[in-house]
Amino acid sequence: MVGTTVSPSWDAIAKLASIRGIRTFLNFFYRKKCGRYRRWINGYSNRNMHWKRKKMMNQRSKNNEHMAGNR
Repeated sequence: MVGTTVSPSWDAIAKLASIRGIRTFLNFFYRKKCGRYRRWINGYSNRNMHWKRKKMMNQRSKNNEHMAGNR
């Protein structure tokens, strides 16, 4: 790369352009996959929170029923 900046030849420029193109291509799909993974993780944690909330509400209602029965 340093040699290309000092005395660029068309061959060296073509090599750098192809490397840049390949890196751009790979980066595009990498980011796309990471985005899907991130959305999946967020969705999973949201589903988890839904079930945790539901479980807590069930426990509260059971506790309230138990307390009402003791009166």
